[in-house]
Formats: sequence, C-alpha cells, structure tokens
Amino acid sequence: MISEQTREHICLIARTVPAEWGITGHSTWSLRTLAEHLIARGVIASISRRSTGG
Repeated sequence: MISEQTREHICLIARTVPAEWGITGHSTWSLRTLAEHLIARGVIASISRRSTGG
C-alpha cells in the first residue's frame, strides 16, 4: 500500500513527459519506463506487474 502523498507524487510524474526527466526515446510513459523511473528516483522501492496493470 502506498501513502496518499506518494500516490500524488506518482501522478505528478506520470502527467509529465519522460524528456522532462532526461529520458530519451519515449514521447510518453510506458508502464515499465514509469515504474523504472519511480524506483530509480526512490519514489517507491518496488512495484509489481499486477500493480501497474501489466
């Protein structure tokens, strides 16, 4: 379970484009790319495929 604050942070990032975070090769977030980015930035420790709808 994630906190409301973490959920809001995830939504904030998801509404941006990957290029704003220095990620090239993607014009929009894929579930995998977003999950990897969130983990790399320390927003979340891990996430399952089930949680991302994958």
